Amino acid sequence: DRKGFMRICLEERKDIVPMYTFRVNWMYHNPGMLRGMRARFSQNYYVGLVFLCGWMGTSMPLTDDTTTVVFPPFEVTRYAVHQIHEAHAAYLEHLKRYFDQHKEEYGMKDTELCFIGNDFQDDDWAARALRRLGLISQHVTKVPESAQQNG
Repeated sequence: DRKGFMRICLEERKDIVPMYTFRVNWMYHNPGMLRGMRARFSQNYYVGLVFLCGWMGTSMPLTDDTTTVVFPPFEVTRYAVHQIHEAHAAYLEHLKRYFDQHKEEYGMKDTELCFIGNDFQDDDWAARALRRLGLISQHVTKVPESAQQNG
């Protein structure tokens, strides 16, 4: 469920100081094909499936015009250990709120912050072709009922 960092923070009673580097995703061309599938593979096997293509097809970045912003701390200590799902959802809202607050200042005003999880549905040409061939399913992993009851 990719909430291990939140569980550790809840157990240790430590707040999280989030940071975001604006425009880092513009350093390389990374095709959006099978984005959700690649993200789930990376999460399950701890191997990034990112196809980087920079300046003139090399690994040299297209730009180095990035800015890292430290957001205000997220107070994990307001939550109990059994409230992991609420704390994680609130953390994602915290990230989105401060991303939206700063994005125009750093040249990303038309960009939306997207969290890719088990519910992300690939709908690009490659995913549609692989579904037609039966190589991937249309199934989207659902949150177990026990997790919904706790959250």
